[in-house]
Amino acid sequence: MKKLWLSLLAMLITGCCLAATETVKVPAIETWNIDKKVEFLKLKEGWWLKDGKLEIPGKYTASYGDSVLITMHHTGKGQLIVRLKEFNADGKLLVAWNYCTFINKTGEDRTYSPTYDISNKETKYYTLTLESSQNPNMVIKDFTVSRTFGPVQKLYSPVLSADHWREVTKGENLAKGLKVKFYPTPNRVATNRGGTDETDLTDGKLSMTYGNYIYDDQKSVGWQHPRLEKCAFSLDLGSVQPIDKMVMRICGGRLNGTKGGSAGMFPELIEVWISRDAKNWHKTSSLQKLQINEKDDADWKTLYYLPESNINTPPYVYPFQLGINAEARYIYVNFKTAYYIFSMDQIAVMKGTPDAAGFNDAYKSVPIDILKKQAVMTPYYSEFYVPRNVNVPNFFRFDDNRDVKPESDIITYTVDLPSQVVLIPENELAYQIDTRTLAKKETKNGRTLFHFTQPYQYKDFVKRADYEIGPFYFRAQADVPEAEKYMKVTTFASGKQCGEVRMKLNVIDIPEVPRLKHLLMAGTWFTSRLMLSWPDVMNSVRHVGLNALSVHDKLTPKNAAYLKAARENGFKIIGAPDNLFMNTWKKTAEIHCDSWNKVASHNNICPVYRGKYYQELCDEVVEKRMKTIAPDYIHLDYEFWFSPETFVTCTHCEALRKSKNMGRAEYAEWAMADSYKDVLLAARRAAPNAKIGSYLYCADRLDDCGDEYVSLFGAKRLFPKYLDELHTGYYGTNVKHVQEAARANYLYTRDPKRVLIYLSAGNGAYGTEEYGVITLYSLLEAYMNGAYGIAYFVDRALASPVDYFYVASGLKAIAPYDEFLVKATLDEKFKGSDPDLTYTLRKLGKDALVLVGNYNPRKDATTFLSLPDLKSAVDCITGETVKIQKNGIDLKVGKNNVKFLKLTFQ
Repeated sequence: MKKLWLSLLAMLITGCCLAATETVKVPAIETWNIDKKVEFLKLKEGWWLKDGKLEIPGKYTASYGDSVLITMHHTGKGQLIVRLKEFNADGKLLVAWNYCTFINKTGEDRTYSPTYDISNKETKYYTLTLESSQNPNMVIKDFTVSRTFGPVQKLYSPVLSADHWREVTKGENLAKGLKVKFYPTPNRVATNRGGTDETDLTDGKLSMTYGNYIYDDQKSVGWQHPRLEKCAFSLDLGSVQPIDKMVMRICGGRLNGTKGGSAGMFPELIEVWISRDAKNWHKTSSLQKLQINEKDDADWKTLYYLPESNINTPPYVYPFQLGINAEARYIYVNFKTAYYIFSMDQIAVMKGTPDAAGFNDAYKSVPIDILKKQAVMTPYYSEFYVPRNVNVPNFFRFDDNRDVKPESDIITYTVDLPSQVVLIPENELAYQIDTRTLAKKETKNGRTLFHFTQPYQYKDFVKRADYEIGPFYFRAQADVPEAEKYMKVTTFASGKQCGEVRMKLNVIDIPEVPRLKHLLMAGTWFTSRLMLSWPDVMNSVRHVGLNALSVHDKLTPKNAAYLKAARENGFKIIGAPDNLFMNTWKKTAEIHCDSWNKVASHNNICPVYRGKYYQELCDEVVEKRMKTIAPDYIHLDYEFWFSPETFVTCTHCEALRKSKNMGRAEYAEWAMADSYKDVLLAARRAAPNAKIGSYLYCADRLDDCGDEYVSLFGAKRLFPKYLDELHTGYYGTNVKHVQEAARANYLYTRDPKRVLIYLSAGNGAYGTEEYGVITLYSLLEAYMNGAYGIAYFVDRALASPVDYFYVASGLKAIAPYDEFLVKATLDEKFKGSDPDLTYTLRKLGKDALVLVGNYNPRKDATTFLSLPDLKSAVDCITGETVKIQKNGIDLKVGKNNVKFLKLTFQ
């Protein structure tokens, strides 16, 4: 498992060659005391060293930064020290202090696996010594050694991670020696000894005493609370300074069994805010954490992935770098934590230059007073959008920065809008409608004040607000005077005002999209929470371009009318079986590999299992429930395996693997596919004519299984016999990843009707940031690169009408080529003269479509497209004719923009 972990770390984070792990050949235990210098006896249970020092034979190769993992299986009460000594090429002793004490207080069988880090730059080899001063009866049953080395070690090894920190903080650190203010005050006893927390992060001293276990070192700063969810800090630089980036050394990498976290987990979210005056704050960057099955989405701009495990792996520290590229005096960083302890030991604010491209772009956003002691309901974006021509939702969130949050508080709020804006009511099926009950409205002086109430005390309301408050269907029925184009939300706690936010109001018209006949725009995760109460839902979603709607789980009296209306209005129907039953599975030992409680697992279903719960999944959850819907498509969403490596120590899997004479990687891929095959057959029985696909069962995602790679979930073994479609996904703002994911699956299938991609929009599946026009570009890239279908995850991510504007705008541009794109071929080799742009050419006969993307937000680009025999070129978005040069086109593409062209050849 450690090998997998280190390999993933190298491949996914550094992008360089993988780390190597070797098993060190240590002589058999019975040869250790060949000269009989100490009393080292063979007992029934194992080998016993009562007293003295025993040199384990051998000199073992190692270099600076390597990690040596020693695993000792022992039993009986007592203690032993294993010491590692480092030597140079001439045999000079360099380090003798590297040791670990193995203690057994209960006498039970134990296995302990400490890591020893080679810390001297001259080291060429090491030796191992077994030491005992008082060892009544602890004996060694087994002793193994492995060494990990290679480029990835700069992230894993404490000494090399310190070097790594120094690499990424070269230059002037503006934070050095400053005092840090925390929210709340750090309270972990092990780290706040000495009362130096306010300067521990800026004193330049890395925590090395405890290796990477920095949460036990007083040089670090740590928070600990059973319900720790967030923490933050701020800095005052003393004056406005040009800043390049923020760097923070944070502890993570280690899970805590099946509980879901420990002292070494990386944060779920990091956000960096800046200000010149400590009142008007602007967010410069954010990083959202991904899970292992989402690791390919990591772009390290908005989304990140770092491996975490609890299998013989210590925690490690990583220097997170978040860009600022602006001037500021004040910096505020907040974290959404992963579990009950969170720690870090250094921060750096690196000086930048005002000449940098895009400098001070952060200040283009509407400022927010994030440190103001208030609680406030607020829209998700810095500006508020209201549609004029169709009903689409707005969602709100609840932010509370007060020091005291009385549990008895009842939160209410008012929304102040121009009188031309009305609220379209939802029906009685609205989800959590009591959190937004319209108590009354008042109209005067050209404004309408909407008063909303809700019945829950503070804690219960906050739980509901975690999902989002909404939807609200505001709509402009007439032109709004310029002076009135603002909205204001005022929030009250038990009748007393506790917060207020005001922002610009934009009235927009959302394009109406002709219904697509060949391409699919699927509302798979437009759930009943939203759809069953959406005013004029069928006309609204048709207007923005959806042509397939979903029913989750099964047909019920509650959703029957909705399903009937969807069919009558010409929508294709997607069946999405429930996956909530997996919450029960997680607690049921019989369905897991017999090593499941030792492995950091997602669901970790044993691929050998075919018992009662498995049959219920196939027969009840999939077949019977889908049969009641009779869908045109079935979209499954079952991610049963955290990693193929979880099968390695399962006795059931090992027995089956050996009986089939398979290697571990071959078995892992076969077993995952074979275990899922019956689920897919159940879906086929439920709807024989439906197209069946399953989330992340695709061609572009691989899993590491030892030294080999297998298709994620065994997807390539299931397609096309059991899976009709490959469903890939990308939830982020790097549009190039959309192109890569869609294209890889298209090239694998060579069929434009076989690939669907899950995308997100709005504030994103992970709530990272506002996607904006990236929504439109991602849509174009997906269809142009071979996906016939797009499904959005999740409905509440489209938190504002402006998100629907970009979806509809992209679909309207693509709609004229609906049939073309499911017939046209992809020219894999087509490129332009500028290698930094993305290029896609689809061709059918004498016609072609070209998409060129410049996703650099700071630089315009010009590229030459070699297109011999070109007759005409038209911009698909603007309708303008494009000038043709000899044998091609000189094309200008603005920063963060695209060119989408219709071509006709001679």
